Amino acid sequence: MGYVRLDVPEIVPLMNELYDVLDLYINHFIPTRKCIKKTKTGSKYRRVYDKTKTPYQRALHHKAIDASLKKQLRLEHVQLNPLHLKKQIDTLIKTIYKYQRDYGDSA
Repeated sequence: MGYVRLDVPEIVPLMNELYDVLDLYINHFIPTRKCIKKTKTGSKYRRVYDKTKTPYQRALHHKAIDASLKKQLRLEHVQLNPLHLKKQIDTLIKTIYKYQRDYGDSA
């Protein structure tokens, strides 16, 4: 699939909703690796990575984050369903592309 220019003003609320759902999905359920050390040997770099964790897990283990905020995050996490979030994301993306296809060329 090629690039699509999203230039229909009516899709802005849909894009904002998509970003809100993506934020929850990525931060709570998609693990990432963090580079904790990078050393250069000659012309090559050697990188050392931390264990793979989600941003949610990193926040829970961080000492500088207040316990009340961690409690809020835990409550939010318990209420989330990754399958439901993924379906929402897919539906929003399809709707956005449909709007663009139907109304984007009329301008």
